[in-house]
Amino acid sequence: MSEDLIRDGAEQYQRQQMGAYADEMRVRLAYYNGEQFVQDYSALTLRDDDGTVNTVPSPPTVDEWNASMSGPGWADIRAMLPVASEEVVIQPVGIPFTEVVVNNLQVVYDARPERVLEKNGQRHKAKSDLLADIDSAANFHEICQIFAHWVYLFNTAFWYYGWNPRRKRIEHRNLAPFEVVVQASQDAPADLQHPDCRVAISLPTDYDQTSLWQVWHQNVYWVEDANGQIVSSPKINPYWERDPAGPHPNPANKDEMGWAIKPIQVMHDKPSSVMYRCGSNDLVQMNQTLDRGMTALHHVQQWQGFAVPIVNVGDSADVDGVVLSPAAAFMDRRQYGEGDGGAALEFAHPAAPIGETMSAIVKMARMFARSKGLDPELIDPDSKVVSGVSRAQNRLATQELREAQIQLWDKFERESYWLRSAVWNTFVSDAEFRLPYLARDMFPGSKPEWDLKTVFGKIGTVPDPLADQMEKDMRVEMGLNIPPDFIAVERRISREEAEEIHKANLKYKKDNAPEPAFGRILKESDNDTMRIGQPGNRPTNPDRPANKTGGNVTASSGNKVIGK
Repeated sequence: MSEDLIRDGAEQYQRQQMGAYADEMRVRLAYYNGEQFVQDYSALTLRDDDGTVNTVPSPPTVDEWNASMSGPGWADIRAMLPVASEEVVIQPVGIPFTEVVVNNLQVVYDARPERVLEKNGQRHKAKSDLLADIDSAANFHEICQIFAHWVYLFNTAFWYYGWNPRRKRIEHRNLAPFEVVVQASQDAPADLQHPDCRVAISLPTDYDQTSLWQVWHQNVYWVEDANGQIVSSPKINPYWERDPAGPHPNPANKDEMGWAIKPIQVMHDKPSSVMYRCGSNDLVQMNQTLDRGMTALHHVQQWQGFAVPIVNVGDSADVDGVVLSPAAAFMDRRQYGEGDGGAALEFAHPAAPIGETMSAIVKMARMFARSKGLDPELIDPDSKVVSGVSRAQNRLATQELREAQIQLWDKFERESYWLRSAVWNTFVSDAEFRLPYLARDMFPGSKPEWDLKTVFGKIGTVPDPLADQMEKDMRVEMGLNIPPDFIAVERRISREEAEEIHKANLKYKKDNAPEPAFGRILKESDNDTMRIGQPGNRPTNPDRPANKTGGNVTASSGNKVIGK
């Protein structure tokens, strides 16, 4: 390993970690985690000279308060209120706008998918169950959901696959862009697995340690610090893929040739030909706008509550004995113009139009949500009663958004399995518990013996229960679904288990449960198509015209029945 390689790597670490791109990604993560405002309360704890805490501390000064605050949002607030923040204490108000938008627009893993291993086009139950157990032990689905959110947030995110020798399972770690430094190959600038591509990932360290980086290059890996000093000697990469044309020998058998596999994966929110896709920072800017508005509103509201009354009089004796208290009336008994011009009362911080300001901020938040393709109700829920159909439409819109994302994440699922199986099979020798090999990229037109099918289930629409049941009945009548499908989705179990439950339910119903009388009445009735909408809001007259079956439903109406 040449010294130039290490030296160049150290310089690249410093350029990337101190550059504007890394700073922007850190700011995005801070807003997503709700950490745009961070306060160090120890800075407000006054101590005596001997170090003991003062039991009766005095209120902090403005300088002490400002010194205790930090975070990207605080820097933005100080820029908005430079004079005020130097004279008075500013209490910032943070809005979780970034988190809400990301979590509600990147929904591909909101419903747990089912991963099926097929052999010659048929489901292989034993290997599929083995894969499910491996993923469950590693909390794979939960980490997938976080990773998908990071991909939307950063536009580029990385995933590291490791092995826990003590617990005998795969360990996953999501990596932000500023935690990975890639020196890509010129032949394939977006391919992490190219042998000439060098990848360094940040290692977790204690607070008093310097930053450490694990570097993967060719068929070796090592650990070094940010200055390029090697901490651990290079070791042979244990993850390997057979290929007679490959340049690297098998670590277990030197006679076999192939390629070393880096246990790292990169994912972009859109197909990209570069390693780091930056995207737009508009989500953070929108969040900053809302934070500034809410902070300004809160600041004005505070000063309205603690307004300073100022009395202008000709003689101070005129106001002696007058007690000014909150919400107390003040009266000047003299006629205006008497004495030295009369008395006048004013407030140094007059009341601001709080309602209008708040309304403008809310409308701005809803506009920002619509601009990102998000239902504004998720940002500012309306207090009025919303029908079950409206809620169902919102969830169906989310499902449509998810279906548009599935095609991109299908490719992620295949490469992720390729890496997971490489890590698992490296440390598991028993053939019964080894995963079948799948190539990273399937050759077009080929039909391999083994294949992976990822079934992304539907997101429940959560509508009116009656509407939900009618939709299920309709799908069964049209042959689109059978009852076991609904059981599998609702209970999050496999199709085979759902079929067994359905058979047991049918047997129990046949042996023990006679058909209820209410069911016979519904079958014999001509008016079995009931209105879909707000539960309990049903017309009592089925012959009422269609345009008269609605009614203004309010929060106070409850389950009132519409009259004739």
